[in-house]
Amino acid sequence: MSAKLNKLQSATRTGGKGTPRRAVRTTKSVAIVNNEKKVAPTLRKVGLQAYQMDNVSVALSTGKVMVFKSPRVQANFPAGVFVVFGRPTVSNAADLIDIRSLLDNLKLGGGMGAPAPTFAGAEDEDIPELVDTNFEEVAEEAE
Repeated sequence: MSAKLNKLQSATRTGGKGTPRRAVRTTKSVAIVNNEKKVAPTLRKVGLQAYQMDNVSVALSTGKVMVFKSPRVQANFPAGVFVVFGRPTVSNAADLIDIRSLLDNLKLGGGMGAPAPTFAGAEDEDIPELVDTNFEEVAEEAE
């Protein structure tokens, strides 16, 4: 029994003999926070505004997509400056697109919503047919 206790006690010790038994504390990556602090004054000069977004997808030239879930987005639209803070996940573009649902949407309405309305009895009776005739001659006859 004491062998088991000694084994458990030795696992909780962070240092050598005589050090207090404490759980190992993990530290967050300080480099990212420090980089944001260095960039923040420059971003303030540009005049960025915060925007609320659920996720941001950035397409790469390699055919992959970086997806930021619940990012912190700041932008200045007239200057064309966009800043996205967060941890991205990289995946293939084909994994994000559900091809079957896209095809179903195209079949339903052509991807444009409701079809164009048609009017009953909207035949153009007032407009004369101009086949093999001159428009100016027809206009003079109507007067």
